[in-house]
Amino acid sequence: MNRIPDLTVFTPEAFQIWSDRMAELDLLYHFEDSPDDQIDCKSGDRTFNDAECRKLGLILNLASDYGIDIMEHALNSFHKFYLTKGE
Repeated sequence: MNRIPDLTVFTPEAFQIWSDRMAELDLLYHFEDSPDDQIDCKSGDRTFNDAECRKLGLILNLASDYGIDIMEHALNSFHKFYLTKGE
């Protein structure tokens, strides 16, 4: 099973929607870190399987190649979905 949403259009707007979806799925992480190194705090297991890591690597590399500031969008999603919970 691959939980990573598809991203087929590489524009800042499309990437923001994708990043928001990652947050909604509780899969958002620091995009400059390797997905291979992400560990679930509760279980101690890897957050992403091998197929998900490959898909994340491809999406994030292509987004960067298209000049998209992946960290800006991840931070926007973090603020929107994590910092405003419970307000």
